This record gives sequence, C-alpha cells and structure tokens, in this order.
Amino acid sequence: MSEAVWRIVLITTVPPVADATVPVLRELGHEPVAILSARRAQPAAAGRPPIGDETAPGGLDLVIARDKWSVEPMLRACRPDLVLCWGFPWRIPLAALQVPSLGSVNCHPGLLPRHRGPIPLSWAFRDGDGQFGVTWHRMDAELDTGAILAQ
Repeated sequence: MSEAVWRIVLITTVPPVADATVPVLRELGHEPVAILSARRAQPAAAGRPPIGDETAPGGLDLVIARDKWSVEPMLRACRPDLVLCWGFPWRIPLAALQVPSLGSVNCHPGLLPRHRGPIPLSWAFRDGDGQFGVTWHRMDAELDTGAILAQ
C-alpha cells in the first residue's frame, strides 16, 4: 500500500522559510503546490527581499493575497490537502483555514500557550523566561490557540 501524497500550500512572507520547507516536503513525498504570501504595505526587512519571482522556490505557484479576505478563494483554487503557515503577518479567517481537508498548521516562534501573537521571543526575554522554542499547532478561529502538535 502506498502512502498518500498531500497537496500542500505554504503560507509565508519569509523567503528562507520557503527555501528550507519546500525541499523537505518534496523529500517526504508530498507535493507543494503553492506559496501564498501577503502584499505588504511596508518595505521588506533590511537586506531581505520579499517573496517574489526572484526569491520563491521554483516549480510551484506564487500567490500574493491583497488582504486576509482574499486568502480563502486563493486557497480553494490551489485545492490543498494541508496548509502550513510559518511567518505570516495576518490572522487568517476561519473559512480559509477550513479549506484544506487535513487542516491548517502553524509554526509559532514561542512555547505556547505563553506569548501568543507577534514577537513572542521579545516577550519571553522581557518576562525573564529561561526556555525558548517553537510550537507547531493547529490553526483555529483565534490567534495561536489551536491544539498543540509538537514543541
């Protein structure tokens, strides 16, 4: 019996995340079909270009959402089995998160449930936390509240 091949959309605005994740998904036998990124009003971080034709890994579609409400129809067009989100600035509407049959999973740069939301490492330093890490969790209607899968 062969293992299932999942169609995966990666949601990110960070080129190194895409560069590192897409080859691993392919090595695991899955099919990354698209990177969904966000149109940014502010300039890219110093020295780091945004995801675009020049920076996105080859062999998949690049979709740039104008706002969080355009994410759902764009995901529907990609027909993903799974969404992986890592380094994305917007809270994605629940209807978009429910598009993939296997759900949507986020990588949060902190040990949830502490420090939900943006810049968790800065909050950890400020609070004097002695432990740092990342959390992979299911995405739901609230920000960084879905079931924890791994830390």
